[in-house]
Amino acid sequence: MSDALERLQRIGLDRGLWHGASRVWLVVGTVAWLVRTARRISRPVPEVVYRQVLAPGDRIQIEHTDLDRTGKPVRRR
Repeated sequence: MSDALERLQRIGLDRGLWHGASRVWLVVGTVAWLVRTARRISRPVPEVVYRQVLAPGDRIQIEHTDLDRTGKPVRRR
């Protein structure tokens, strides 16, 4: 959906301002730009769970465990 809005924005502003200066295309491009901007602003900010400075030689390991319906870890096959 975002690709379609981006394309509508680009085409609308291009045709509305330069190629023929169509008022309808200008409105289409402006509305697409407003919708994309509103979506970007309303996106939630990711929460920082853990932060620490790494010293030379330190390493990190990230693990993810899937849980079943009861909350018990599930082994991947």
